[in-house]
Amino acid sequence: MFQEDNVPSHTVNISKKCRKELGLDVLDWPSRSSDLSPIENISNILNDCVCKRTFPLTNLRELEVALQEEWQKIDRKTCADLCLKMHNRLVAIKENKDEPIPY
Repeated sequence: MFQEDNVPSHTVNISKKCRKELGLDVLDWPSRSSDLSPIENISNILNDCVCKRTFPLTNLRELEVALQEEWQKIDRKTCADLCLKMHNRLVAIKENKDEPIPY
């Protein structure tokens, strides 16, 4: 199951064709809905950790290695906690009349 938010790279014909050929299901997702996506929080954590490194990354391979190293440092509890907070986020969005919430 894939989550997509109507970003152009998700909606081009080649992407659609590839998903169809592979038999992949897609979960439609509203655009600009980072408050509903725990992976956005994980992405921010990764970005912050990589940016805090004391030595500069000079090429794509170094970035890939840095991301893999930092990913290994994120504990399962952090991921689980982000997912468990989804109920509270949904309630907050409903109370905010379906408008984005600061998250």
